[in-house]
Amino acid sequence: MTIQFYNKGNPNQISGGYLYNKYILSELEQLGAKVDYLNHPEEAKDTIVDIIVIDSLMIYELETFILRTDIPIVLLMHLPPDIFLELEEQTTREKETLNRIYQKSSIVVTGVRSQTFLQKNYAPVTKALHLLEPGMLTDWKQKTSYSVLPTKLICIGNFVKGKGHLQLLDVLALLQDLNWTLELYGNINFDKTYFQKVTDKVAELGIQERVFYRGCVAHKEINKVLKSSDLMLHFSEYETYSMVTAEAINTKLPVISSRSGAYEHFEKSGFVHYLQASEDQAIANEIRPILSDSKHYKKLRTGINKPSKTWQEIGEMFYEILKNRVKEYVNF
Repeated sequence: MTIQFYNKGNPNQISGGYLYNKYILSELEQLGAKVDYLNHPEEAKDTIVDIIVIDSLMIYELETFILRTDIPIVLLMHLPPDIFLELEEQTTREKETLNRIYQKSSIVVTGVRSQTFLQKNYAPVTKALHLLEPGMLTDWKQKTSYSVLPTKLICIGNFVKGKGHLQLLDVLALLQDLNWTLELYGNINFDKTYFQKVTDKVAELGIQERVFYRGCVAHKEINKVLKSSDLMLHFSEYETYSMVTAEAINTKLPVISSRSGAYEHFEKSGFVHYLQASEDQAIANEIRPILSDSKHYKKLRTGINKPSKTWQEIGEMFYEILKNRVKEYVNF
């Protein structure tokens, strides 16, 4: 099978969506598929193509190409395109375009939030809709020892608006009577202005001796970082899945998180405390017992972890979706 895979920029960027794509592409090639990674149709070679996969980042940019091509299309959605725009800014034309694109495509969503969004807003035209959540690396290790109290806190997420870094810092500043440090990991190049706001916030709150930026860690090192930490904090405003939360759970690392991502599923593990409060002081009051009382912390670290599918399994499932799409298209 020959596949054209369209997405923006460098495929080796570290973020949930790009990592998902990277592992899927690797598994497809292991299964014998020939994959061309492209940023634009003009880059395509003059060869026979069986199927086109388009990351949802590219849907608006490639709308003309999508609607004109006779090659079967699978849309890979980490976020529905609607999420990139404020709803009130969407025009009727954009909504109609999405309807036409969805109608001629199969769609793979990587999180239940995207699945629910599409079923609610585009049910008549999203007939071929598949939920395929991220996998786990086969050699993932779990924590076997814990501190009495969580003092080494960690936040992993690229520095972009919506990841909740600023509120996280404001909340922790209200808990300076407790013993904690915070290590931040993530790419600063997506939005350097936002990263500067985070840096300024740390200085403004006077917590420079407690908060440390550790850079953008390679994904293969994330497991080690999680294992060496006591507690992960995740204040993101919106996630369709939250791969890093799944990875923390599979490490048996306790998490305090905003109610985003696949929280209905993750909450069952027992490793994640999902915030009920939304205001800074209320959040600080809510999480204080976990940071200061060993009984509360111990309860959060004794959950049940059900092993996730491996990336190899997810890749095989994705490959079957592509094969079935090609077969249906040919028969049609």
